[in-house]
Amino acid sequence: MDIDELKKKAQKESLEDAFCRLVLRNISIRITRYLVRTRIAPNQITILSFVLGVLAAICFAMREYAYLLAGAILVVLSVIFDLVDGEVARVKSLTSLLGAWLDPLLDMVRTGLLFLGIAIGLQTAANYIFVWIISYLAFFGLLVENYSSAKQLEAYGKHELLRVKGSSGGVVRTLYENLYGLGSITLSVSIGAVLNQLLVASMLLAVASNLDWISKFAWYYMRQKKGKDEA
Repeated sequence: MDIDELKKKAQKESLEDAFCRLVLRNISIRITRYLVRTRIAPNQITILSFVLGVLAAICFAMREYAYLLAGAILVVLSVIFDLVDGEVARVKSLTSLLGAWLDPLLDMVRTGLLFLGIAIGLQTAANYIFVWIISYLAFFGLLVENYSSAKQLEAYGKHELLRVKGSSGGVVRTLYENLYGLGSITLSVSIGAVLNQLLVASMLLAVASNLDWISKFAWYYMRQKKGKDEA
């Protein structure tokens, strides 16, 4: 099975950002191509992704630059394998209720541990409170954004959201939808670690994630208001 054929079977049309679609998915599909020939189960890949994320968090908690570089690599690998588990499950028809529950749960735990590790690594006597506030806001924003995205998908369905995303909505919205998501979050954290600027990365994610769920709330409100006006 060639890559293009495998992509059609393993990767469904999604609302992912540009970096995830164009970079991370092109890496994950090549790993999936190999793993579908093995007896490795999707849930085992999910656990591997989680372990890599925990190791990344531990690296970020260490203050030495070498650990930051290792953490940057580990967090990218963690996210790539997080994509691989779903691809393998779809190709091998091994999707399950356990996997559907385990994957998002470990994603949130991993994200929380990552920001915990970042906060521990960045804290000093001078910026102790500020660092913890920023880390909390970043994790809080990502948690609420993830929940609001799931509820939005549940309420309107993927086809409707894809139609809305594909419609003309202005340059700002188009840029935002393509620049913010799993890929950009991964990219921000890894670049922040490489440049030794994890605090800046955390601040950007705190702002972007909270703006995202606020914008979804506004989207819900406007659609509901429009529906009442039309009725």
